[in-house]
This record gives sequence, C-alpha cells and structure tokens, in this order.
Amino acid sequence: MSVFISLLRGVNVGQRQMKMAELKEVYEGLGYTSVQTYLQSGNVVFSAKPSARLSERIREAIEKRFGFEVPVLILTPDRVNEIIAENPLQSEAGVDPAFLHFTFLLEVGKGPLPAEIPAVTAERAVLGRNGVYLYCPGGYGRTKLSNTYFERVLKTSATTRNWRTILALEALARS
Repeated sequence: MSVFISLLRGVNVGQRQMKMAELKEVYEGLGYTSVQTYLQSGNVVFSAKPSARLSERIREAIEKRFGFEVPVLILTPDRVNEIIAENPLQSEAGVDPAFLHFTFLLEVGKGPLPAEIPAVTAERAVLGRNGVYLYCPGGYGRTKLSNTYFERVLKTSATTRNWRTILALEALARS
C-alpha cells in the first residue's frame, strides 16, 4: 500500500456540496485505508495499491454517490514535497506566506504562461514543473489568476490550494 493525496476540484461551492464524512465513506468503499479528509474542500489523504485508475475510480464513485462529476488529481507525498521545495516565491523578500498558493494542473506542460497575464500590482504567477506558483497579496478570492483563467489559457483542469493547506497535506501524508 502507498500513500496518496487526492484533490477534488470545485466541491462545496454552489450546488456541488458534499460532507467530508460521506466522502471518506466513498474512499473506504473503494477499499482504500487510512482515509483522512482535510478541511471541507475535497482534500483526502489515503492508502491504496498503486494504480493508473485511482483518479478514474474515485471520480466515478463520487459521481455515483453525489450525482455530479468532479475532476480528481492524485498526488504522491514525494510530488507534493517537490512542489514545496521548488517554490521560487517563498524565499523572495517581502513575500507573505499567507498569500502564497499553488495551482495544480491536471496536465502540466501545455505551454508557457501567456504574456496576457492580467497586470495586477504585486501579483505573481510562475509556471513550475508541477503547476503554477501564485502570490496574491490582495487575496486569492480577488485575483484574476483563478482556476478558470489557467484552465482557459493552458487548456487543462486546475485546482488551487493555499500554501498552508499544501504544507498540512504533505505533513499529514508523511505521518
């Protein structure tokens, strides 16, 4: 058994509501063990046999249980650790970690960030090997550098987590 982290895109917003206890039951129903949810936004740490179908199986089970489709991104603790280690923004002077985020892309390598990134004072976006590092000092809720923006310009599904959540998920997966 290996440890995995799954991130669900767009749950508990609008009509796509789910209780984390019910989500945990979905994972356990698939035979996954040591299932732990983190916050109410579809972050799940679990153990399972490695399989190329993990994401697909979870997506199908969620659709069956909740009646809507949700993109599911599967990560290993090592991949999350790489994301943390490679963050080019966290060591910059004046960067407040409270406003750091990371946008996970379902498919990385679709191309460079376009030149038309909205010019917003002090916001930064850096394309990394695993997604987009963001610094949004005005708050993520106010940025134009949203999941929808990156999905449109990079033509792939995206889901963003704040830096504190990423660190917590990595620690949870390692414990």
